[in-house]
Amino acid sequence: MHILLMTLLACGEKDTDTALETEDATEATEETEDTAANSEDTQTDEPAGWSACDTGSDATSAMLPSSASEAGQLTIMPDLGDSYLLTKEASAEGWFVMEVSEWMCDIELYTQEGVTLTLETPASSDWELGDVSAPVAECENDGIYRTSWTFHAWGSYVVHVEAADQTDIWLGSIMVFN
Repeated sequence: MHILLMTLLACGEKDTDTALETEDATEATEETEDTAANSEDTQTDEPAGWSACDTGSDATSAMLPSSASEAGQLTIMPDLGDSYLLTKEASAEGWFVMEVSEWMCDIELYTQEGVTLTLETPASSDWELGDVSAPVAECENDGIYRTSWTFHAWGSYVVHVEAADQTDIWLGSIMVFN
């Protein structure tokens, strides 16, 4: 790639700043590719600075609506690593709307043992189920589980939360691009 770059620069007008910027961009791309190749052994696609095992720090607090018709009162937009502390009555179910803002992405939701997350939006070709309450190996001692879906289109999706006798539920979310 460097030979092609040098050939193109040799045949064009000499602009030292542009040549340096192009070389820097090429080196940055190669470093990113090396980093991506080396990180394939990790078990989650966690962004830097966020951990599925960290259930307490920087969590946004919210009250879970108690019915599907009220789900729109709480909208969660998964991004590159968000944490929520969701509160509900012990005997109540919980509901929220998950806003998927990108096409061709995976949404991974993390929560503690005993919590079941179900996408209640009617089945369609817009999404596919991934993991269902799969234990997260690196969080084995913390009892963290992952539920994931692959989305082929952006949109709003209703999520049902079941957690018998629990009032405080930690939820982590990550959007992973395919």
